[in-house]
Amino acid sequence: MSNWDEFKKSITFIDDIEKQAIAETAKKVNECVRLRKEMGVTQNQLAELTGLSQPVIARIENGRSLPEYKTVMKILIALERLKENFTEEAAASLMHA
Repeated sequence: MSNWDEFKKSITFIDDIEKQAIAETAKKVNECVRLRKEMGVTQNQLAELTGLSQPVIARIENGRSLPEYKTVMKILIALERLKENFTEEAAASLMHA
Protein backbone atom coordinates (compact mmCIF):
# COMPACT_ATOMS: atom_id res chain seq x y z
CA MET A 1 0.00 0.00 0.00
CA SER A 2 2.86 2.39 0.65
CA ASN A 3 3.86 2.28 -3.03
CA TRP A 4 0.49 3.75 -3.97
CA ASP A 5 0.76 6.38 -1.25
CA GLU A 6 4.23 7.33 -2.45
CA PHE A 7 2.97 7.50 -6.01
CA LYS A 8 0.10 9.82 -5.04
CA LYS A 9 2.52 12.19 -3.33
CA SER A 10 4.82 12.25 -6.35
CA ILE A 11 2.19 13.30 -8.87
CA THR A 12 2.32 17.04 -8.52
CA PHE A 13 1.85 17.70 -12.24
CA ILE A 14 -1.84 16.73 -12.39
CA ASP A 15 -4.96 18.36 -11.01
CA ASP A 16 -6.93 17.39 -7.91
CA ILE A 17 -9.66 15.60 -9.84
CA GLU A 18 -7.16 13.33 -11.54
CA LYS A 19 -5.42 12.69 -8.21
CA GLN A 20 -8.78 11.69 -6.72
CA ALA A 21 -9.40 9.32 -9.63
CA ILE A 22 -6.01 7.72 -9.04
CA ALA A 23 -6.74 7.46 -5.32
CA GLU A 24 -10.05 5.70 -6.02
CA THR A 25 -8.34 3.29 -8.39
CA ALA A 26 -5.69 2.61 -5.73
CA LYS A 27 -8.43 1.83 -3.17
CA LYS A 28 -9.90 -0.75 -5.55
CA VAL A 29 -6.44 -2.24 -6.17
CA ASN A 30 -5.92 -2.55 -2.43
CA GLU A 31 -9.33 -4.22 -2.13
CA CYS A 32 -8.33 -6.70 -4.84
CA VAL A 33 -5.07 -7.54 -3.08
CA ARG A 34 -6.86 -7.99 0.24
CA LEU A 35 -9.50 -10.27 -1.28
CA ARG A 36 -6.97 -12.31 -3.23
CA LYS A 37 -4.84 -12.93 -0.16
CA GLU A 38 -7.84 -13.53 2.09
CA MET A 39 -9.04 -16.29 -0.23
CA GLY A 40 -5.58 -17.77 -0.72
CA VAL A 41 -5.59 -17.13 -4.47
CA THR A 42 -2.19 -16.81 -6.10
CA GLN A 43 -1.34 -14.20 -8.70
CA ASN A 44 -1.04 -17.01 -11.24
CA GLN A 45 -4.54 -18.24 -10.44
CA LEU A 46 -5.88 -14.71 -10.68
CA ALA A 47 -4.14 -14.33 -14.03
CA GLU A 48 -5.95 -17.42 -15.30
CA LEU A 49 -9.30 -16.11 -14.06
CA THR A 50 -8.89 -12.68 -15.64
CA GLY A 51 -6.89 -13.35 -18.78
CA LEU A 52 -4.20 -10.95 -17.57
CA SER A 53 -0.64 -12.10 -17.12
CA GLN A 54 0.87 -12.71 -13.67
CA PRO A 55 3.53 -10.01 -14.22
CA VAL A 56 0.80 -7.48 -15.01
CA ILE A 57 -1.04 -8.39 -11.81
CA ALA A 58 2.20 -8.13 -9.83
CA ARG A 59 2.94 -4.66 -11.25
CA ILE A 60 -0.57 -3.49 -10.44
CA GLU A 61 -0.43 -4.86 -6.89
CA ASN A 62 3.02 -3.38 -6.26
CA GLY A 63 2.02 0.06 -7.49
CA ARG A 64 4.45 -0.08 -10.39
CA SER A 65 1.70 0.24 -12.96
CA LEU A 66 -1.35 2.49 -12.99
CA PRO A 67 -4.06 0.28 -14.44
CA GLU A 68 -7.15 1.44 -16.23
CA TYR A 69 -10.17 1.40 -13.94
CA LYS A 70 -11.85 -1.25 -16.09
CA THR A 71 -8.85 -3.56 -15.57
CA VAL A 72 -9.12 -3.17 -11.81
CA MET A 73 -12.86 -3.84 -11.97
CA LYS A 74 -12.22 -6.95 -14.10
CA ILE A 75 -9.95 -8.28 -11.34
CA LEU A 76 -12.39 -7.32 -8.58
CA ILE A 77 -15.36 -8.92 -10.35
CA ALA A 78 -13.41 -12.15 -10.90
CA LEU A 79 -12.47 -12.26 -7.21
CA GLU A 80 -16.03 -11.48 -6.09
CA ARG A 81 -17.40 -14.29 -8.28
CA LEU A 82 -14.81 -16.67 -6.90
CA LYS A 83 -15.71 -15.61 -3.36
CA GLU A 84 -19.41 -16.25 -4.07
CA ASN A 85 -18.56 -19.75 -5.35
CA PHE A 86 -16.50 -20.46 -2.23
CA THR A 87 -19.40 -19.35 -0.05
CA GLU A 88 -21.94 -21.42 -2.00
CA GLU A 89 -19.70 -24.51 -1.87
CA ALA A 90 -19.17 -24.10 1.87
CA ALA A 91 -22.90 -23.73 2.46
CA ALA A 92 -23.64 -26.80 0.32
CA SER A 93 -21.06 -28.89 2.16
CA LEU A 94 -22.54 -27.88 5.51
CA MET A 95 -26.02 -28.86 4.37
CA HIS A 96 -24.81 -32.29 3.26
CA ALA A 97 -22.73 -32.94 6.36
